[in-house]
Formats: sequence, C-alpha cells, structure tokens
Amino acid sequence: MEVVKDKIKQAHESVIVGWQDFYKQVFGMSVDFSGIYIPEAVKSFVRILIITQGLTLEQAWEVCTKLFKVSGTYGYDTSDPRREIVCTQRNTASSYAISVQNYQNTDNQFAYHSAKDMENTIVIDLLERLIFEIKYFWENRDKRDRSLRHLDSKGLATICGGCRTKAGLVPVVRYNFALEIFYRDPRQRTFDDRIRPVIQ
Repeated sequence: MEVVKDKIKQAHESVIVGWQDFYKQVFGMSVDFSGIYIPEAVKSFVRILIITQGLTLEQAWEVCTKLFKVSGTYGYDTSDPRREIVCTQRNTASSYAISVQNYQNTDNQFAYHSAKDMENTIVIDLLERLIFEIKYFWENRDKRDRSLRHLDSKGLATICGGCRTKAGLVPVVRYNFALEIFYRDPRQRTFDDRIRPVIQ
C-alpha cells in the first residue's frame, strides 16, 4: 500500500513540475503549485489540468493567437458586451487542478446532450478548455499532421457548459483550420457539440 502511495505521490509531483514548466515557457509566469490538490485518476480521467491563480480568458486567448491560427469571426471578443462570459463552476481566486478524459475529441456518449441536459454534471469551462488546447498543442506541435496538434479537430466541438454569455448563450470550442469559439442556445442538441466531464 505504501509503495502505491509513493508512486502516486511521485506521479503527482511530476505533473506539478510539468505544469510549472509549461506556464513558465508558454505564459512567462513563475508559478508554484506545491501543495495543490491533484484529483485521483479514475478510469479514463487521467489528464490533469492546472489553472493558475488569477489567470483570465483574455490571457489564455492572447496566447492562443500567438501559437496558432484563431478565428477572428467567432473568437473571444472583449469589445462585444453580448459575449462577456461568466463561468460559475470554478474561479481562479486560487490555483486548482481538475482531471479530464485524455481524449483528443469529445466522447461519443455525450452526443445529442445539450448544456441544459448536463446541468447537474461537472464539466469543463471555457478557460479550462483553452488551457487544455494550449497544453495539447504544446505537446504535439511537432507532429506533421496538423489535425493531430489540436483538440476537437475532427468536426466535433466542446460545449463549455459551466459558462454563459450575458445573452444566456453557452460557448462552444472547436478547431476547424483555426481555433473557434462560437455560441449556442444551452438547450440545443447536436451530434457534434458535446460536454467534457470533469473530476475536481
């Protein structure tokens, strides 16, 4: 039992060091995640995302624009008050970690489920989805096939169910030759748009 605990501790320490290096290299931030709670891996929930204290959507979007192509039409636009986004499940008052499924594309089991349908499920929000995108790209940026460098690049998309615009719409993210954020009625069901569940 102690051996298992030691292995888990070592794995968590490795994850923390990796994320500290990521924020330093990609965001130019010096962060310290020592002591942060890391959720236990459960079945397919083996990908850890760490969101650093005070991180904003604007900062994440700016990094996206520097690393890869983004859509100017549907991108996060702070100048448009209708697209001001509020996320209610978590906030960045302090650094935190979540665990998500380590899938490039969203899971088929969540097809035809709207954000409204999944209100009682803990799901990835917009900031977390952008950080997942950046981290995934950073890890796969040398792959020759560009479709393998990005999440949701097979015509599928992630519903960021914990967030709403002022108009009550839910943000949805995909990579379709460029990173896109677009908006849907939270009751709308499609095959392509799906939530990503979270363990926190």
